[in-house]
Amino acid sequence: MRRWLCSALAVMACFSDPPPVEDGEGTATGSGSESADDDATASTSTATASTTLGTSDAEATSNVDTSADTSDTGPAVCGDGVPEGDEPCDDANGDELDGCTSNCELGPRQVTLSMIAAPPAIVPGSATPISDTCFSGALPSVVESLWGKTGGVEPYWAISATGNCDGLQLQWQDGPRLVRVPDDAVLPMYGDFDGVVTPWTVGCEPGAVPIGVSGRYYVGKVINVRALRLHCAHLVPDPNAPPHFVMFEPAASSPWSPADYPNDTEGVSMCPAGAIVVGFRGDISDAASAVYQFGPECAIPTVEFGPA
Repeated sequence: MRRWLCSALAVMACFSDPPPVEDGEGTATGSGSESADDDATASTSTATASTTLGTSDAEATSNVDTSADTSDTGPAVCGDGVPEGDEPCDDANGDELDGCTSNCELGPRQVTLSMIAAPPAIVPGSATPISDTCFSGALPSVVESLWGKTGGVEPYWAISATGNCDGLQLQWQDGPRLVRVPDDAVLPMYGDFDGVVTPWTVGCEPGAVPIGVSGRYYVGKVINVRALRLHCAHLVPDPNAPPHFVMFEPAASSPWSPADYPNDTEGVSMCPAGAIVVGFRGDISDAASAVYQFGPECAIPTVEFGPA
């Protein structure tokens, strides 16, 4: 009986209310709860701080310019076919006369001619009804030589005169040059004579072109031209010689044609500065077999620089 009572009392004890909590113990319990809350808050703050720090690092990383700097491609290489840096041109070939030199600098490309007003002829005040020029083909043309006939009676005189023509072309001869190239063009011949005549031809030295004409004439009942010659120059393309980029280098004049009488009056007819002889004009009589007047037709050569 006593053993059953004790067991019943034990069971009732399990379901009885918990003992009241004293103030001291409650404070202690509260401190523990706040500490736990503080720990949770600190932990949350730490996590937040960690998250913020991680975002800041990502933003800092994303603000760094990691793109490659391609502005510096190194020094320009002449001959690769691509103009770079200070190169005005680069065509990757060795042609010095196509507008771009092998040093990747602008060079000569072609020559053109522009006709200008003719200067006064060698005899002042005389008419010049005849005028012929060498423009006959695709190439610009220039007078190659002066030729004619001398005859009559003593003192002899020029009874006819005309010119042969050549093409004018850019060539490389230790540098760019404007030179004459063979052409079959011949200017019309005026004046003739049935008696004994002496044919003659006078011209500039190889490579040179005429820039003017001289004549010696005597004054009698009429004015007769007795001898003629050409004044000559070498032409050199020069980009520092504007406006036409052609520099003239002196060359020897041609010899006089026959019947050169030093005591005759000499007249000179030069093309304006920068121009060359591309034809002739004058007064030549078929009936009288005489040259009364003679002078050049002129044109200005212009060299074009740079690629087409």
